Amino acid sequence: MDITMTRSVPLELTHLPWQDVIFQHILPHLSVKDLCRLRGTSKMFLHMFNDYMASCKRLDFTGFRVSEQGFKKVVENCENLQRLSMADCDWVTDALLMPVFRNNTSLLYVDLCRCKGLSGAAFQILVVKCKKLNTLLVGDCPWFSCGCWQVLILHQTQLQCINMSGCWNTDLETLEQFFQKYPQLKMVDMSKIEKLTDMHLYLLASHCPGLEVLNVSGCWRLTDQGLKKVVDYCPRLRMLNVMHCRRVTEQYLCSLLIGGINVTTWYCTCGNRYEAMIFPDEMEMKKRCFDDSLDNEEIMQDR
Repeated sequence: MDITMTRSVPLELTHLPWQDVIFQHILPHLSVKDLCRLRGTSKMFLHMFNDYMASCKRLDFTGFRVSEQGFKKVVENCENLQRLSMADCDWVTDALLMPVFRNNTSLLYVDLCRCKGLSGAAFQILVVKCKKLNTLLVGDCPWFSCGCWQVLILHQTQLQCINMSGCWNTDLETLEQFFQKYPQLKMVDMSKIEKLTDMHLYLLASHCPGLEVLNVSGCWRLTDQGLKKVVDYCPRLRMLNVMHCRRVTEQYLCSLLIGGINVTTWYCTCGNRYEAMIFPDEMEMKKRCFDDSLDNEEIMQDR
């Protein structure tokens, strides 16, 4: 009788094991917007949402606009985040992010690209509290100053991927200190920094021999000599973006392609357009850096 009655009752999502099934295999595939919708469905789903956020490792707000109160409700229980993406969130402020950085000291991957409403205040909390950063993306952030560089160099030791695209507030001495501190760098994006010269590439090549991905698109001062230094000193280099680097010659780019390096460029000379191979998606590299760091964390926990 009991068995029959049990079978007649339709199963609901909340009947599945929360920790082993829902939190591991279902909720991670939902966007932040979908999670917020699920949260407002019922008291049971609100309880599930709060429990999930306490163990959640990844949050992606990229391009998603939410109210200040809504953001606080999403992150108030987060204490185990390892990956946080706030790209294109021009609404986010220092006051909103500082508690997140304080409460999630295991962050490995942080994307703040084009978060123009921030300043160095939240960033300082991030680099001081989160000592395991593996990937930092601050492209097109006008607030990323020389002070931010110095704090980063002082407090972080494990960076492998950096996006400093469009960050003009730096100098040769600061970049040299940065490259010296992180010889393990694998992916570097220095695109749209017009004052970048061959000397900067000499420093990068000398200190970061394990470099695999380099984006210097829009850096028109660079020449063949600077790129040659990187290619010669970084044998693992496999992706290179030199779009709009007009002083880089077609002849040298052809030699790179023959050598097996994937190159993206738009080359104009004597009225002829030269297009090299398509530059593969950088996210593959970023994801691999992040996944490698996750594997290392799991190994350390097992020990």
